[in-house]
Amino acid sequence: LAHVSPECRTTLMTAAILGRQFHSVLLCKARNLAEDMIAQHVDDAIQLHILMPLQEQSRQEGQTTVRYSADLTFTHDKIREVLYQGLNPLRRRSLHRQVAQAIEALYNSDLAAYYSTLALHYQMAEEYQSAIDYYLKASYQAYNVYAFHDAASHMENVLALQIGRASCR
Repeated sequence: LAHVSPECRTTLMTAAILGRQFHSVLLCKARNLAEDMIAQHVDDAIQLHILMPLQEQSRQEGQTTVRYSADLTFTHDKIREVLYQGLNPLRRRSLHRQVAQAIEALYNSDLAAYYSTLALHYQMAEEYQSAIDYYLKASYQAYNVYAFHDAASHMENVLALQIGRASCR
């Protein structure tokens, strides 16, 4: 990581917030930089074996082709962990907020698939009301497809956030 520019390091830190595998379009949106600039950062990271492209993965469902949502991955999760753990708390909260906002903007027409992800990012950004709202939506969504364990888990997160907020008052 010592061989990358500060701008590239920030891009990689944002990627670390996104997870082990992520989509380059989401990374561009979260970083709010031009695709060419992000492409250069990704190229540098690939050369240094920090990132690698994923093979295009898709499957045929009837008449439509469904593409998977990640096109890049960290070569090893320890690299992602080091980047993530190296973030100071202010930067970590800020990046989680940026990622949540990027997901909302990019996937606005199909947010339901991202409710639990958004809840987690807003929780990590310490925007608790947004986190609660998305955990509730994720819980109702899970309940409606009979995923009762997931629904209960999301509701436990809501309760923990509500209790935490009440004890801070």
